[in-house]
Amino acid sequence: MAAVLVVKFALLGSPPAQASFTTLSVISGTVEVQDEGKGDFRLAEDGETLDIGDTVRTGPDSRALITFLEGSTLEMEPETEVTLETLEGEDKGGFFTRIGQSIGVTWHRVVEFTDPRSAYAVETPATIVGVRGSLFQIEVEADGTTTPDVLKGRLAVRAQGITKMVGPGMRTRVRPGQPPQDPFALPPPPSTLELRLSSAALLLVVTPLTTAAGLAPPGYPINQEPGATITQPPEEPQVVLLRRVVDGTYEAFLHGIARGNYELEVIGRADDSIVCQRRIEGAIEEEEKWVVSIGIDEEEGRILECTIGDPKPATQGPRAVLPQRERLLARLPPMPTPKGTTMHRYEPPATFPDPATLPMVDCWTGSLSTMHANGFRCSLGNTIHDPCFLSTEAMILTCPDDPRDESTTIFARWGGEDDPADVRGPVGEEFPWFLVLDAPGDPLCHLVTGATGGLPGGRRADFACSGGIDWCVSPEPTASGDLVVDCYPGVRADWSEEEMLTVEIAYTVAEAWY
Repeated sequence: MAAVLVVKFALLGSPPAQASFTTLSVISGTVEVQDEGKGDFRLAEDGETLDIGDTVRTGPDSRALITFLEGSTLEMEPETEVTLETLEGEDKGGFFTRIGQSIGVTWHRVVEFTDPRSAYAVETPATIVGVRGSLFQIEVEADGTTTPDVLKGRLAVRAQGITKMVGPGMRTRVRPGQPPQDPFALPPPPSTLELRLSSAALLLVVTPLTTAAGLAPPGYPINQEPGATITQPPEEPQVVLLRRVVDGTYEAFLHGIARGNYELEVIGRADDSIVCQRRIEGAIEEEEKWVVSIGIDEEEGRILECTIGDPKPATQGPRAVLPQRERLLARLPPMPTPKGTTMHRYEPPATFPDPATLPMVDCWTGSLSTMHANGFRCSLGNTIHDPCFLSTEAMILTCPDDPRDESTTIFARWGGEDDPADVRGPVGEEFPWFLVLDAPGDPLCHLVTGATGGLPGGRRADFACSGGIDWCVSPEPTASGDLVVDCYPGVRADWSEEEMLTVEIAYTVAEAWY
């Protein structure tokens, strides 16, 4: 696996696998499943549950849809084979999905993760592709050559130790044993079919292949059609743009969510020419359903002719698989909410060891870790300790490594004849110097006062953290008053800014010491 993605999956260790809620839907044709550990394929059951290690393959003229717990979907085109390598949830939030694709074409709609610790990746014989929220297609040829196409979002494509960031409207190609090619623009499709709806209704388009794209009640985005893009609620007007056009009848379903007027525009284009166009206006009631049929005659992907019918009452629902994210998530026990941030002000212990037994330290300036009035930067032998806190009565310093555990505190005597007030200098607004993150294992973060490498956007690596998190910037308060900190696990000196951005993860600070 690529280093940039190992971080994603290894960050939380090995979370306990939960009962799988990944479902398989047969769109058309023959779909087969090989259960983990078994040699033979069997005929798939529409709506069955898939588990880690299961392999799914589609036959000629066959399509399947895999729906993951968090709402992401994977549409399999004919003669495609994928294996579910990782399907895990974690008790503090986060979804971890990794797909192995050996051949064929897959179309992925990956939801924008609400939990920053989630990850989604596809591994092929030539590369591994990581993403956090996107629309993309992956084609794997018989020799393993892999072509990722990006319609929305960004992909990190890694092979042979090289990572290429692929943005929207771009593709790359990776041959086995070679690094990814530099991204280049996607070729324009020979034809497009665009639908635009302005009204208090939802628009869902079903293709002749029974894939769907648009919004399903009560506003859940569906995108099973390779190359399609849709607007997200509450964007207005709603737009569905299909970049693959096939022979047959398309159906545009309108589902009223309030009483009002609607305006639907349908445009069919071949190259730069409009082949057909129609604007339809009408009125719709809440929960009322209408359907508009669009007949397409095409050759080699180019529209030759299209007919746009009048709206008619929809007497039956769409002929498509419409998984609902809300229903899927309802099957998972609720995730605990973040604990929030508890603020602490460090106070030296009330009792000290015998001063005669303590070493003397040289404190030459105020603390760089905190603006605490009694905080200092001191050296003991060849080691610098910061912060160290002075008890002015006994002139004894405490230098804590973990303020929660007194056994980690170094005790020392103030050295030299300098007045602490002269050494300390001006005191400003205090800031945290020790953090405990709300993440598995309760990672600890210490403010770093020396030189550190730069992070994306010129940000300084302010905190060094345990638990594989490595580097974090200064925490920022949220509207609720909790602190949130951006962290960069696994950052290496030779990574580009784009590579570092792929591992940026936001954590809530559970505890902070000033």
